[in-house]
Amino acid sequence: MPRRKDDPTKPISAIFGDRVLAVPHGKGFILTKLNPRRRKKSSEAQKDRQRKFKQAVAYAKYVLGDAKLKASYKRKLKGHRNVFQAAMAAFMQGKIK
Repeated sequence: MPRRKDDPTKPISAIFGDRVLAVPHGKGFILTKLNPRRRKKSSEAQKDRQRKFKQAVAYAKYVLGDAKLKASYKRKLKGHRNVFQAAMAAFMQGKIK
């Protein structure tokens, strides 16, 4: 299997034309269709939501790194949720500033 020159541990993926992607898998390749590119620009509301989601991910990662915060979220967990999901939900619902 061909390897990248900058990092020999990573195999090479290849794009054929503009619709097919070859991804290394095991001893061969898997051919998949590429998703169509989005032509429409995001609205301001969508951009705001994307920014808020990005901030929520950053907050959830911060919570995972802080032992006290992580323990407090762990005590509040219900069902099959994990700490990352609970922190994301709290941020997205506006419980965290």
